[in-house]
Amino acid sequence: MRNASPQNTPPGRTSGRTARYLAAALLIISVLSPTAATAGPPTGVVTVAGTVSNDSVLAKHRGQWESPTGGAPKVAKDFQPPAERWLSGHRGVDLTVDWNGQVRAPADGKVTHVGTVVDRNTITIDHGDGLRSSFEPVDSDLKRGDRVRKGQVIGVLENGNHCVFSVRACVHWGVRLGEDYVNPLQFIGAFLPSVLLPVPQ
Repeated sequence: MRNASPQNTPPGRTSGRTARYLAAALLIISVLSPTAATAGPPTGVVTVAGTVSNDSVLAKHRGQWESPTGGAPKVAKDFQPPAERWLSGHRGVDLTVDWNGQVRAPADGKVTHVGTVVDRNTITIDHGDGLRSSFEPVDSDLKRGDRVRKGQVIGVLENGNHCVFSVRACVHWGVRLGEDYVNPLQFIGAFLPSVLLPVPQ
């Protein structure tokens, strides 16, 4: 009488019970593991190899926005990012405002926040592609969910100037790409840095 053993199974073939176990395991894995097709990148965000490309987003928007204070921006304090996220720094720019105190949307977007943060009124606009602008201190009649157009007045500078030591009143403008703060001035076409060309010898 022959003994049933793995050696008796013909090469390249699997027993029925083992095949059923394998099929069940594959089914469980396929249900529990999301595929790349269903996960996908966020809508409207440029991706490279399945990951968000910050450089591509910045290049797309660079020079396409307008100054939130109208005309060429007058910088009271420049962007000074901290060396590490948890350190202190100036995560935005302070821009002097006109006598009317109006603050404008630098680009099209949707209002995602209007209210008080700590002790000052703020407003945040989502411009898409992971970019969000925040302004303070600003009084606004807009509501969350309102759509705004580039150049539209979104509020006025609140009493209590942001720049304590400045002669002119100013507003703080911060821009985040995802969770990282980036220099807002790079998005203003009229304020792109000059390119120095080599001097012929």
